[in-house]
Amino acid sequence: MKCSYQDGVLMLSNQRLTRTIRFENGVPMHSTLQAGGSAWITGNRPVFSLRGLDLQGATVTPTPRGVQLEKDGLALRWEFSMPEDLPFIESTLYVKGTLPEVTARGDSARGDSATASGVESAARRESIQADYADSFGSRSESLTLCAVELRDVTDRTNTLVRTTENTVYFRGGLACDGHIFFATDHMTGEDCIAVKLAPGRAGHYHRDSADLIAEGTCMYLCAPGLDAAAVNPQEWTPAYTCALGLCPTPERERTLRAWYRSAMPAAPRYIMSNTWGDRNQDKCICEEFILREIDRAAELGVDVVQIDDGWEQGITANSALHSGGVWNGGYRAADKDFWAVNKTKFPRGLGPVAAHAAARGVELGLWFSPDAANDYENYRLDAATLLDLYQTYGVRHFKLDGIATCSRRAELNLMEMLSLLQAQTGGRMVFNMDITAGQRPGYLVRRDHGDLFVENRYTDWGNYYPHATLHNLWQLARYIPSERLQFEVLNLRRNKEKYTSCLGPDNYTMDYVFASVMAAKPLIWMEMTGLGAQDAACLREIIAVYKKYREDFLDAEPIGDCPNGYALTGFRIHGKQQDYLILLRENDPPVGEAAGTFPVQLERLLATNDPDAGLSPATLTKPRSYLFGIVQK
Repeated sequence: MKCSYQDGVLMLSNQRLTRTIRFENGVPMHSTLQAGGSAWITGNRPVFSLRGLDLQGATVTPTPRGVQLEKDGLALRWEFSMPEDLPFIESTLYVKGTLPEVTARGDSARGDSATASGVESAARRESIQADYADSFGSRSESLTLCAVELRDVTDRTNTLVRTTENTVYFRGGLACDGHIFFATDHMTGEDCIAVKLAPGRAGHYHRDSADLIAEGTCMYLCAPGLDAAAVNPQEWTPAYTCALGLCPTPERERTLRAWYRSAMPAAPRYIMSNTWGDRNQDKCICEEFILREIDRAAELGVDVVQIDDGWEQGITANSALHSGGVWNGGYRAADKDFWAVNKTKFPRGLGPVAAHAAARGVELGLWFSPDAANDYENYRLDAATLLDLYQTYGVRHFKLDGIATCSRRAELNLMEMLSLLQAQTGGRMVFNMDITAGQRPGYLVRRDHGDLFVENRYTDWGNYYPHATLHNLWQLARYIPSERLQFEVLNLRRNKEKYTSCLGPDNYTMDYVFASVMAAKPLIWMEMTGLGAQDAACLREIIAVYKKYREDFLDAEPIGDCPNGYALTGFRIHGKQQDYLILLRENDPPVGEAAGTFPVQLERLLATNDPDAGLSPATLTKPRSYLFGIVQK
């Protein structure tokens, strides 16, 4: 990224994008964003604004990555970053000092009839009163805005992506909730992509307005997560980062995924198992059981066996063996040896288990819950615990659960713990961030700290359906690189009595269900030793095919119809050497006959459960069938 500041003008650029910001008497008043075509420009308001903070007369000093502004003892740093080969720019506001106390709340400026007098006027009321961390705009006479909200807390939510689309009205106000916004200029065929790297609703700190507010064709990314309580006078406190990008409209989702992926570590794909999916919780966890799970993992081709809650000495609230356990925080207060290895279950410690895993070519993973007490003030102790497990047993995959980021300080301390561990292990430690419950960082806060454990689903509760899991993956994969998402494969033969329709798990084959999550990081969410011989053989066969090609995978693009149990759907995976197709024919509708043909020519079929599957074009002939093949060049 090139960064220069001269005569009140800050200019930032890479090979694909240029952003220019002009300051007037210390206030950033005008911004242009350009990627070779028409410029996207801001309106008459400052480019960013924190309520109660007047920057008039502020001193502006250039820094290597932006500018620093100072006034009346308050310092504000505005830093930028740009991936060199993508048309994107990220910005983060850092504040040090004392922010003014502001009691007024932002008005969403919905422009509805309740606030209109009914008297026609050419004047438009000034509506935005919220804090905002960045802004962009357009002069286009044909502009639409699509807002994408990514939902977590998946224990209670099964609609993980919500989209709304609005035609932008020159005189009106508009408020949108969401994380990703596509502003489409139909005159030029270009999109401005705006991303707010913040948690979802449940975890968002100080969310006192909509996420984006528009005044006419100028748009403001609001609720940056800063208030007087969050800012420390002695150290820099960051707001939520914002990102802006430009690209042709047909390329917007692929460009968004490429930008997201640019911050992810270059790490191999893996298949992980976790026994919690069979709902025995901590009842079975012991040395003998885990050794057998490792043996079964080696037979199936599973890369990592992760021991969930129950390996540790302390007792959590999720224990099936003991009552009165703790959750979220206070672990060491409850038991000073909470994170010691459980001596009853593993009398020889984890050493023999780790050695057996290494001998069988399997990695060992563990569950862990950082201590949320006092805003994760003991994050360095937790980091030391994980580092010791890494150095002693070679454990580098940790599922982080029980997270409760109830304040901005808690968010920052938790992220600092992850950064410390990444630095101390040379980036080798991998975190599986559980986003199933509570106040958690979600999909976007950090893209460089491992993977997302997306959902808990169980046949024991009758809430696991293969088509519903596929639906969630398919929808998220439009916006989030699918290889960052862990999605589950269960033992399909358990609890058959809880299902009565053709959508029940028992109606599917193991290879179909594995293929349905193959674009993600497959999670074998079961006790593998409980899998029947036929299902184990079926799973072993598809895993062997998947592992032969997975390192060639680059980007998975959802294709076909959105999965609903009765769709023709799947993914086209763009690879380094060739493209791949995962096509899934769900159940046929009860009325009529579902077409099973997709307009893609296949060069070679790699795996299928349909003996009559066709290549040219790709065709499936029966319900609940799949194919995995190489696309013809």
